[in-house]
Amino acid sequence: MARLAMLRLAALLSLLVWLVHPAQALEAGIYRLGFLTSAAGPLALEAESFRRGAQLAVAQINAGGLLGPGTRLDLAERDAGDDAAQAVRRYDGLLADPRVMAVACCVRTASAAALAPLARRDRIPLVLYGAGGGELAAPPFVYSVAGWPAADEPGLLRRMARALGARNAAYFMPADDAGLRARAAAARAALEKAGLHTLGTAEAPSADTDMTVPATRLAALRPDLIVLYATALPSGRLVAALRGRGWQGAIAATDALAPAALFARVGPVLAGVPFAADFAVPDPARGAGGGRAAFTRAYEAMFAGPPDPYGARGYTAVWLVAQALRTLPGQPDRAALARAMARLGRLDADAYDGMSMRGGQMVVRSPRFLAWTADGGLARWTRADAAD
Repeated sequence: MARLAMLRLAALLSLLVWLVHPAQALEAGIYRLGFLTSAAGPLALEAESFRRGAQLAVAQINAGGLLGPGTRLDLAERDAGDDAAQAVRRYDGLLADPRVMAVACCVRTASAAALAPLARRDRIPLVLYGAGGGELAAPPFVYSVAGWPAADEPGLLRRMARALGARNAAYFMPADDAGLRARAAAARAALEKAGLHTLGTAEAPSADTDMTVPATRLAALRPDLIVLYATALPSGRLVAALRGRGWQGAIAATDALAPAALFARVGPVLAGVPFAADFAVPDPARGAGGGRAAFTRAYEAMFAGPPDPYGARGYTAVWLVAQALRTLPGQPDRAALARAMARLGRLDADAYDGMSMRGGQMVVRSPRFLAWTADGGLARWTRADAAD
């Protein structure tokens, strides 16, 4: 029996060694991940977080020799702006470089939707880190790490509305973002089905710096709940405009309110506005250990500030590609990398302490309801828990 146990242990150790060091190693050289970002404009705040998370992952992968001796991963960054046509042009330019093994994008939903069919046509892995969810994921060539599946959002919002005792609602959405408008429409339909009457909507271009007009319209409707479906800066500016006009009623938002950089820019007016987030630092709902804590320490050491949900997604997008790449022998092509990515269920570098890939979509634990405090901390928003 002792000998059998030793043989089983030896077999297990051999398997672990093979998993870390495949029999045929990846050929030495430089492998690139194309990374489309938005350097300026209304999405620059989110884009910078995505970019920093990706840069941290690349630094860790190369410092740890994950891909093998003499092998490194480079981030080929390209500014695609806020325009889908520009994203397509930058994508085409990346594909001309044979060292580009995969592409990660996009902050805009329109850009993600434009690139997804091209990736399938060109047989190259595309990882959507900021826009597009399960509806665009189509392994082996298109993956999404854009948070929890969008289908869960209406249910989350219903919990929040019950907690607030809301009987009616009004909605804000950007005039120029089809993806967020679709999410807002789904949330509205779910709340109406749950019995909440819609009093009206307001919208504005994402680039607007003055939200006085939509704030005035929403406040005049006197709803029980104002629901914001917008990116970080428009969401923060609208909350500030509402509070500036004396609105003290309930507001609910997406995790667009989560970045610490947004609180630093907008200030304590964000305090008390609940939002659901799959990642937060500090996270009042979870302990201090695990992959999230390790990611947080590394991010803070590299950038002298805390990460946010966008940084976690940029980080995860790179690890998804790198972990699959290290399993391949010789000099693989893009399609081989795509197939290897489809086989991954979990990642070694788990910034969420509980994530998996299902059908090309990243799935995380149930999001928590959080809210900023007046001094810039994050606190668990517990009223939704009581409404479960």
